[in-house]
Amino acid sequence: MRYLLSLIAVCVIFFGCKKSDNSKPQLDTEKTITSFSFSSGNNTQLTSDVVATIDQTNKKITAVLPAGVSLNNLKASFTISAKATVTISGVTQISGVTSNNYANSLSYTVKAEDNTTQDYTVILSSTVIILQNSITNFSFTTANNPMLTANINATIDQANSKISIVFPEGLDLTNLKATYTTAANATVRVNGVIQTSNVTPNNFSLVKKYDVITSNNVVLSYTIDASVNTSGPNIYVAGEAENGVRVWKNGIATNLYNSINSLRVNDMFVSGNDIFVVGYEESGNGYKIAKLWRNGSSVNLSELGKDAEATAVYVNGADVYVVGTEKLSLNSPFNIAKLWKNGVAVNLTSSTSSGYAHDICVANGDVYVVGVDFHSSPYYSWIWKNGVLSNLTNFNRVPVSITVLNNDVYILGGDNGPDPLLWKNGTITTLGVSGYNYQCFDIEVSGSDVYFSALKQQVGNTSKYAYYKNGIENIVTNNITVGTGFDVKVKGNDVYYAGSAIISIPPTSPNWKAQLWKNGQSISLHHSGQFVNYGKCIFLQ
Repeated sequence: MRYLLSLIAVCVIFFGCKKSDNSKPQLDTEKTITSFSFSSGNNTQLTSDVVATIDQTNKKITAVLPAGVSLNNLKASFTISAKATVTISGVTQISGVTSNNYANSLSYTVKAEDNTTQDYTVILSSTVIILQNSITNFSFTTANNPMLTANINATIDQANSKISIVFPEGLDLTNLKATYTTAANATVRVNGVIQTSNVTPNNFSLVKKYDVITSNNVVLSYTIDASVNTSGPNIYVAGEAENGVRVWKNGIATNLYNSINSLRVNDMFVSGNDIFVVGYEESGNGYKIAKLWRNGSSVNLSELGKDAEATAVYVNGADVYVVGTEKLSLNSPFNIAKLWKNGVAVNLTSSTSSGYAHDICVANGDVYVVGVDFHSSPYYSWIWKNGVLSNLTNFNRVPVSITVLNNDVYILGGDNGPDPLLWKNGTITTLGVSGYNYQCFDIEVSGSDVYFSALKQQVGNTSKYAYYKNGIENIVTNNITVGTGFDVKVKGNDVYYAGSAIISIPPTSPNWKAQLWKNGQSISLHHSGQFVNYGKCIFLQ
C-alpha cells in the first residue's frame, strides 16, 4: 500500500496524473444580424434615425432614406451575434464607424466563431428615387384608341410593381396606346424602346413589363398582367407557333415551350392552374418523341430512338393520363398503342401488328381509351376499359374521340371516309350525308345534345369544316384552312371551336393564324404579324 501511494505521488509530480479529456471546446455557430439602422448621431446628413427592416428568411435588409439624402458615405449601426464578425468584400465593419456607398446593394458577410458564414444583402433607396420610378396611373382612353367603346383603367400594385389590365372580350390588343404618369425626368422603355404616353402603340398580348429609368439610371420594372374579361368560361387554345408550343388563354398568347425543332400539338387539358399539352417533337436524329408539355416543362414519354406520338391527354386528380403510339424500333413496320399514366407506359396492343390509341376519357374512376388495330384486313376498332381490350363490333370506322356522361359512353368514328359513326353504349348510328367523305375530330355531349366536328369533303368541290348538333349541320366560317385541325367544345348553349385561318396582319402578306369562334362569332387571338401559327385544340374551364 505504501508503495502504491509513492507511485501515485511520483505520477503527480512528473505527469500531473490529470484525467484524460479528449473533448474540444464547442465553438459558437451563431451568425445573425439582429438590428440595422442609420443614426442621425453618426450621419450628419440625417435629421432623424432610420431603422431598416430585416428579412431573416431571405437574409435581406432594406431601408428608405429621406429625400435629398446621399446614399454615399453612410455609417450603419448594427448588432450581431455575440461571437461573430462582419465584413464587406473582406473589409471589417464596425458598427457606427465604418462608412460605405449604398448606391448599389451591398453584401454583409457575418462569420461565426466556428468560421461558418452567412451573407445579408443590404438595399437602400430614397424617397426621391421611389417617386421618380413610380408609374402613378395607367389607362387606355377612347381618345387615343378609337377601337375602344370605353376607357380602360389599370390597377397598379406599387408594393409588387405590377400593373393589372383587364381587356374586354374580342378587343384587338396589337395596336394600343397607353396613357400613364411618371416623374418629369423619368424615361419609360418597353423591350428597350423609349415610350411616350398617349403616343407609342404596343401589342399588349406580348408586352410583359414597363421599365422606368430615373435620371441617375436607377431602373424599376413594372410587370404587366394582362387578361381578357370573357362572358363565359376561361377559354384555352393550344397550337404550334414559329418557335414551339403556344397557348392562348382568353386570347392572350404565351409560349408554353420553345424549340427549334419541328413539333405537333394534338390535345390539351387544363387542371387548376396547370396546362397540359401533348404531341410530338422531332429529334435531331430523325425520329419523333412523344411529348407531354406541362406549363413550362417538357417530358419525353417514349423511348429514344423510336418514332412515337402522344395523341390525347386527360387529367383526373393527381393522375395524368396520355395515350398515343410508339414504334417497336425506328425501322419496324409495327406500332404499339400506348397509355402513359404519370409517365409510366402500358402497352394496349400486341407487338405483332400496328395499333394506335386516339383518345382517352376518365369517368367515375374508369379509364376509357379508343383506337384501332391493323392486325386484320382492313382493321378493327377497339375500346380499352380498365385494362380490358374489346372489339367495337360492326364499328367499321376509325374511332377518333370518346366522351362519357352519366355512365353513357359515346364514341365518334370517321377518318377520311364516308358515313361517320356514333357508338353509344353499343348502339351504332350512321351520321353525315351520302356522297361525302368526313374527317372527324371531336365528340362532345351537353345534356341530351350530341355534338361532333368534322371536315366535310366532296370530290371536285371545296371542303367545309362543320360541327353537328344532333345531326344538324352547321357550316363554320369558310376561311378555316384545310388540314390544320378543328376542335369543338360546348358549355351550356354556347359552342366554341378553334382551328386555323388565312388572315392578313399588316405589314405581312396573308398567312395561317390560330383562330377561335364562339357561336359563329370570331374571338380575337393575338398574334405577332410576321409568323405562321396554328390552332389545334381547345379547352374550357
